[in-house]
Amino acid sequence: MKTDSRNLFAIKSFLKEYLDLKKDKENELETVENIRRGVEFKGASLWILIFAVFMASLGLNVNSTA
Repeated sequence: MKTDSRNLFAIKSFLKEYLDLKKDKENELETVENIRRGVEFKGASLWILIFAVFMASLGLNVNSTA
């Protein structure tokens, strides 16, 4: 019985260590700040983004592939 609980603990420890998604997570605030500093949504870029979102939404609504 003692070896069963030891094996169960080892399996849980292994899964917790290797399947933890929070370990490699980046800082969210730093990521948002980097995006805001590096991307400007002005002029032609803004219009391209608007039309790209519109076209993607239209394609999803009619169940179309790219």
